Amino acid sequence: HVVVCGLGEKGFQVVRDQRARGRRVVAIEVDSGNEDIALCEDLGAWSVTGDARDAETLHAAGVERASMLMAVTGDDGTNMDIAVKALALAGDRRPDEGFRCCAHVYDNQFAGDALKDYAITGAQGRFRAEFPNAFESAARHVLAEHPLDRDLWREDDPRRVHLVIAGFGWLGR
Repeated sequence: HVVVCGLGEKGFQVVRDQRARGRRVVAIEVDSGNEDIALCEDLGAWSVTGDARDAETLHAAGVERASMLMAVTGDDGTNMDIAVKALALAGDRRPDEGFRCCAHVYDNQFAGDALKDYAITGAQGRFRAEFPNAFESAARHVLAEHPLDRDLWREDDPRRVHLVIAGFGWLGR
C-alpha cells in the first residue's frame, strides 16, 4: 500500500491518483477537522489522524509494510522528518521487499542541506529516497514540451532566445 502524509491539495491529489491506479492507500492527516479525510474515505482510502513524524502514527498507517510513502505536507522540514522516521521504521524488511520514500520539498537549497544533515543520499540499499520539487518539475516539463526556440531558427543561427521571468515565487525559482 501507499502511505500519504498530509492532506492538503497535493496530498489529496496523490490519494486520488493512487486510488485511480487501484492501489491501497492510507492517508495520514494531523488535522482531524480536514474535510479531505472524508473525501479520501469515499475514494476507498483509509485514514489515520495524527502527526506523521511520530512513530506510533506511522506504525498505525502500516509504514513497515508499505511499498511507498509520500510526505506532502506544506513544510520541507516536516517532510524530511517524516522521511527519516519512515526509512528507520521500514529498515527491518526482507531483502525482496523494496520501499520508496518521497518527501516533497519547496526549497532545493534546504533539501540539499538537510540531506547532508540526515545523511540520506537517495539510495539506501533496497530503499529509495526521493526529494522531488513539484514546482521545479512543472517548470522543466513546460520548457521541455514547449521550447522557447522551437521552429524559430536553424541550428547554426547565432541569435539566442532570452527568457524573462516575472516574479520569483516557487515556480519562478
